[in-house]
Amino acid sequence: MKLDTLEMKAIDFIKTNKLTIPVYRKLKSLQKSRSFHVSSINTFEPIIERGEDVRFNIVIPTLRKTRVFAGISSALSFFSKLAGETDRCRIIVISNEEHNKETTYEIEGYSDDPNAPKTLFFASNGKVIPVSRNDVFVFTSWKTAIAFIPVLKWQMETFGLKNRKAAYLIQDFEPGFFAWSTEYVLADSTYLEMPESIIAIFNSKQLYDFFKLHNYSFAYEAFFTPSLNIELKKRLLENAEKNAKRKKQILIYGRPSELRNAFEIIRYSLEKWSRSYQKAKDWEIISLGEGFEDIELPNNKIVSKGKVSLDEYAEYMLNAYAGISLMVSPHPSYPPLEMSTFGVRTINNQFENKDLSSFNDNIISIKSCSPDLIVSELTRICDEYDTFDNKMSLNKAYLEDSDMEKTAGNVRSYINEMLTNE
Repeated sequence: MKLDTLEMKAIDFIKTNKLTIPVYRKLKSLQKSRSFHVSSINTFEPIIERGEDVRFNIVIPTLRKTRVFAGISSALSFFSKLAGETDRCRIIVISNEEHNKETTYEIEGYSDDPNAPKTLFFASNGKVIPVSRNDVFVFTSWKTAIAFIPVLKWQMETFGLKNRKAAYLIQDFEPGFFAWSTEYVLADSTYLEMPESIIAIFNSKQLYDFFKLHNYSFAYEAFFTPSLNIELKKRLLENAEKNAKRKKQILIYGRPSELRNAFEIIRYSLEKWSRSYQKAKDWEIISLGEGFEDIELPNNKIVSKGKVSLDEYAEYMLNAYAGISLMVSPHPSYPPLEMSTFGVRTINNQFENKDLSSFNDNIISIKSCSPDLIVSELTRICDEYDTFDNKMSLNKAYLEDSDMEKTAGNVRSYINEMLTNE
């Protein structure tokens, strides 16, 4: 077994085992403090592959089981709808992980056999990648775009393709993940380098509007609205007619290592609320998302449950009365949409053009992330516990997956026309 595989297994164990989570957080902190090297992003050497068949390629950061959720899961779902009945597809993994039955997320119909119609290509097996005239690429993050924009350029020059474009699934404003830095400008460069050769697909109308607000422009632009996970939808509909009284429970989306989720603001706000609210002792605070040591508050405790199964997540949302989920980003993020749909009165922050107050009546949209404002809203919500009747939100557009499918169909039509006219 190679060293990088052993390292990945060790990291997976450390980040999911409650006893070693503090070690993982320390390692993550050290990792963030180290200088970024552009050379850490794998580069690829394209070689000519003969043949005229169309092949759809999605480029993803990883296919490890512990990482295939949220963004990567959405990317794979969109790719499946975009490729449709296409005979030839390829999933390209740019990290150094190896294909392993124990650690690799399995996708039905795909094989690591390079001669199979639907193949998995891992950078760990070599950076030389066969590229044909009719390969169509889908980028899914800034690092995948950095790695494969040169491949797109090579393809266009080698096969004389003046009209070739790659699809770029944009799921957040990724420069914002970093302070002003090398990573910031590199991520931003993927939106600026070849905009005339990019088909941009945005994961949410809010994100699309943000890019337009900041004057980004691409050859073709589309967006889809996020939809509820199919397993969560099942649990929601099973309980839609039930109207049991909720627990005095506050659900928070707690990810201390992800700065855009503003965990420190949530923690500090709850500390102030716990000290000032006379009935605070009556309430239980549960954190989901990332494991950490429980946090003692003046009259409460933040109990960390970490990453739970979808079934457990649904159970918490069916029982909790209130919630807090912050996101320092133009993307709405999934937790506030999910929590509020399940009837949880959810405090969520606005960000530039993003305001989720119109999503449903359970969203409490705050203009700023001021701890005092969060304390005030949480106190008001808790004071209404005896008189407020939590109701689930059966938002048809959110419960159906048709919007992503429709957008994928429109993008596919654009790509078909592009291929026909070359």
